[in-house]
Amino acid sequence: MSTASAFAGQRPQLLTDLLAPKTIAVVGASADPTKVGGLLIRHLRRFQPAVRIVAVSPNAGDGSGEWAASLADIDGPVDQVLVAVPVSAVTGVIHQSREIGARTAVVYASGFGETRTDDGDRLKQELVASVSNSTMRVLGPNCVGYTAVRETGDLVMAAFYGTLDSDGPEAVPIRPEPIALVSQSGGVGSMIIGHLRGVHIWPREYISTGNEYDVSLTELVLAYADDPGIRVIGIYLEGIQDRETLASALGVARRAGKIIVCMVGGRSAAGGRAVESHSGRLARHGDLYVQYLQRCGTMVASGPWEMALLIEAAVRGRQRLGRRVGIIAASGGMGTVAADLLEDLDFEIPEIAGRTAAVVAGLIPAFASPGNPLDIGGATMRNPERMPAITQAMLRDPGLDVVVVTAGAMNAGALQIANSVAAASISAQKPCAVFWPHGRADARDQLWQAGVPCFPNESDLRLWLNCGRRHQPGPPAEEQSADPVASPAAAALRRELLAGRPVAEPVAKRIMQILGFEIPHGVLVTDEAQLAAAVEDVGFPLVMKGVAPSVIHKEELGLVAVNVRNVSQATAAFERIRSVLRDRGLTTDVLVEKYWPPRHEVIAGWSRSPLGSLLVFGTGGSAVETIGDVAREFVPADDAAIDRLLSKTVAGRIITAQMPRVADRLRIQLRRIAKLAEDTADLDYDLDINPIAVTGLGRLVVLDATFSPLRAAHRQDG
Repeated sequence: MSTASAFAGQRPQLLTDLLAPKTIAVVGASADPTKVGGLLIRHLRRFQPAVRIVAVSPNAGDGSGEWAASLADIDGPVDQVLVAVPVSAVTGVIHQSREIGARTAVVYASGFGETRTDDGDRLKQELVASVSNSTMRVLGPNCVGYTAVRETGDLVMAAFYGTLDSDGPEAVPIRPEPIALVSQSGGVGSMIIGHLRGVHIWPREYISTGNEYDVSLTELVLAYADDPGIRVIGIYLEGIQDRETLASALGVARRAGKIIVCMVGGRSAAGGRAVESHSGRLARHGDLYVQYLQRCGTMVASGPWEMALLIEAAVRGRQRLGRRVGIIAASGGMGTVAADLLEDLDFEIPEIAGRTAAVVAGLIPAFASPGNPLDIGGATMRNPERMPAITQAMLRDPGLDVVVVTAGAMNAGALQIANSVAAASISAQKPCAVFWPHGRADARDQLWQAGVPCFPNESDLRLWLNCGRRHQPGPPAEEQSADPVASPAAAALRRELLAGRPVAEPVAKRIMQILGFEIPHGVLVTDEAQLAAAVEDVGFPLVMKGVAPSVIHKEELGLVAVNVRNVSQATAAFERIRSVLRDRGLTTDVLVEKYWPPRHEVIAGWSRSPLGSLLVFGTGGSAVETIGDVAREFVPADDAAIDRLLSKTVAGRIITAQMPRVADRLRIQLRRIAKLAEDTADLDYDLDINPIAVTGLGRLVVLDATFSPLRAAHRQDG
């Protein structure tokens, strides 16, 4: 069967061109298997005999296949060029590939923009210019290529390391699963492939995108959304170039019924530095990527092994694990260990149902009793008739969600045990796993092939149980309807900004009032006569503030006086604040407001990031930076996101516990802030409402609010 026919069907053109070429030329081919060009030729000729492979090198070929001195010397059309040359020669080969009419090219070399050097930037610009002026699609650079398994089990391997043992047998019988893996890192992608192989899962296709100067991860996700042969899409991500396009692609894929499993690199500070050094991407938002991807309906893994387990569960159709576990053990001690481990993870070990107890009572030894854990002894576990019946009875128990078989160090009759559990699991609608320390590898393999996870150690079993409990695919975030309160507030903000005026505190507070907050009664004064009238109007105690839209931390500069209780204090504060304003070249307006002693002070607002707007909530006042009790959720924010903000912060938990009605009003206001952030997403301004006074009577009063323009660096780096 040819490669083209193996991928027959209504596939997106990009995938057909990239993964099903009829003729491949390898520029930089070598007889030396330690070189990239040597590995590519070896892999291609070994696994892809139905495709025409041409080794391109000025040196004579090794006699094992077709050879040409240059691309121009190849007779007939060339569909794909694999560019295995040094970085300085890449752009020249891309030009030659365009001239011969190649549809795709794969560039493996590194040393472009990710080096952050002048030479690297120059080479990047040259390559990008060459690619942008062509209809030829280019994968890479700085990638390991791609692999694809055909329906026959033959392998299309245009990758140079990590995905298969090149010293293995000539024929590799593989039954591919409907999985596509797309990775911005070739090494991490290959690691995930290795883990999947260990559980007898073969993705149909794996593509390493590298620096993405042309073909991008987002474009491939969108293509796989339209691919009828793919059910699960795995993604390893280190940076998002266009968050809106990626979110759209993920949404299209989810609506098409695809399950998406992601892993994010650069979540830690050190990890972020590593990403920047090897790919050139800014990876300072790994924790936000995780939250962002979850909002898009994906499952997010914490590491390559967890990602492999999630992909395996998705392709097997295994749902989220329930809490109630039945344990079948080869000994009492093994059952005890398994029960302790499971209860430590907050699983329940309930008593088995009466009907189940009656069935297993006739199958277990006289010394055993039908309980949970169920100690059946090693001899019964090896029994080819009783073990399948016991396992099946436990799996059918309506009070159990999952069954764990613990076989300890048993190796006598290992294959029979594996056969028994596998046979019982075939007809079961519930997940079953085996905990088998020191078990035989062939028995574990047999279980994995049958779709029964088998783990040799506690940590792997614990990870499977944990990710099985935590993860399930969700729908893409829904559009939110217009808010009758947030929309007028958005219009008011736009009027101020379009007029070219900085948003002064009194204006910001009026917008907060439109949004539904209370604000203190206040008067803007510019001289002593106005001050006297304001004091009479507002009444003591007072708060007095200098009006300076460009100043964020007014209190630190002496522009705030709190709890002013008499005329002399008011006069002194007025003169001091005006003096500071004059010294800084600012207007000398002073805002005189009623003082509200708070029971609690909280902060709310939003911050713009490269991934979108983030709703912010936490402990406010002067302690906001020292305590750091602040949480963030992406906008749009639904009720669940608002609840997470409250539960993740000390302030939120205290108010929820002590003032539940105030917490309900706070939820409403946070939803309105989120909607205002969404409606003004095109405006490069952060909103900082700090503090919001939560009074003893349960009122929410905005004491200060600031709309701050983003700096250019902030727009890029968040």
